[in-house]
Amino acid sequence: MRYKSMSKEGKKIVLHFHPMGGPEGSENALKTKSYPEWNLLKGFVIAGPDRKFYPAEAKCVESTVEVWSDQVPNPVAVRYAWATWPEGNLVWNIGNLPASPFRTDDWPLFEDAPFDGRSKESQEWRDRKLKLQNEARKTAQERRANEARKTIETLSGKKK
Repeated sequence: MRYKSMSKEGKKIVLHFHPMGGPEGSENALKTKSYPEWNLLKGFVIAGPDRKFYPAEAKCVESTVEVWSDQVPNPVAVRYAWATWPEGNLVWNIGNLPASPFRTDDWPLFEDAPFDGRSKESQEWRDRKLKLQNEARKTAQERRANEARKTIETLSGKKK
């Protein structure tokens, strides 16, 4: 499966993919790896014009994926599994092949930044990178804590 394009529908971004060959009717089938009955996807982040990414809700809708976040009222970009150790569960229906990481934006990455250490631009990139790394670390810690709480509630039979 390969990302093809995106379209904006209100406060959501709809992702479209290149079809793959397979049995009749399965060429565009997307699903989640872990919990197909829930149809909830992990690993998506979404950004507005400010280029600040937030964790996003996402779900499969036939051959597309809808992505949104209450924190981003005017979304312009999505990334999937765009991390060092991504946690994604989007798979292609044919052979449960995992979706490759992708992004809809063409914004400069930190690797493209001018890190000569002397210019103001270099310092601004470095400061922004550190800020985003700290925010990502905090978000990951909060996510792990929430998942641990849910697991404990489920195992103890006290699910609310």
